[in-house]
Amino acid sequence: MGHRTMTVMPTAILLDLDGTLIDTELFYRRIWQSTADEFAIDLSDTLYRKFIGIRLNECFQLITDLGGAGFSLSRFKERLRQQEDSGWQAGIDCKLGSNELLQFLHNRKIPMALVTSAGQAKISQVMNQYHWSAYFRFTISGEDIEQPKPAPESYLKAAKKLGLPPDECLALEDSNIGMRSALGAGCRAIMIPDLDEPDASVQKHTEQRFPDLFSVITYLSS
Repeated sequence: MGHRTMTVMPTAILLDLDGTLIDTELFYRRIWQSTADEFAIDLSDTLYRKFIGIRLNECFQLITDLGGAGFSLSRFKERLRQQEDSGWQAGIDCKLGSNELLQFLHNRKIPMALVTSAGQAKISQVMNQYHWSAYFRFTISGEDIEQPKPAPESYLKAAKKLGLPPDECLALEDSNIGMRSALGAGCRAIMIPDLDEPDASVQKHTEQRFPDLFSVITYLSS
């Protein structure tokens, strides 16, 4: 779906990381569910949706609530970290079209910023694996803000740092939480769904919904 009859190239692009540029959402769902199973917690796909797009400390609060009496968060964290380290050592795949989109925008001299709930350590791992640092003017991480997505703070901060009104920035997001953050800031926003399909409110206000980042390149080329 779309709300524009023609594509207006944005002044800047603001990109989410997990589930948008890198294929981490399925990876993290797998290791969280596997670890939860070891602790006799039934973390269904439906329950896991609450974990998508929020900061890590909020995820740990959710799993603590699910764990109930006798749950050891420290042991859970250690086991989760072991599984995460193994996965990162093997390498995390990027999403289809990530490299091509970043090169496309770079060639057209469109400023890019990374706007993510992830922490700086994880961002550094991704930048080292894919050598993407040179593409981004700056990063707004989960550690740079007080109110995480779906609050608009991260996108407002990114637009301000670029010296642009939010409506000149186009956000690319995979989740409803991320989309609400971008739209709440007044940005244009495109959703490339990963584990989340757009809810009614997001679907009403998103500029486009695409299956992959190659489609975003085609859209911006038109």
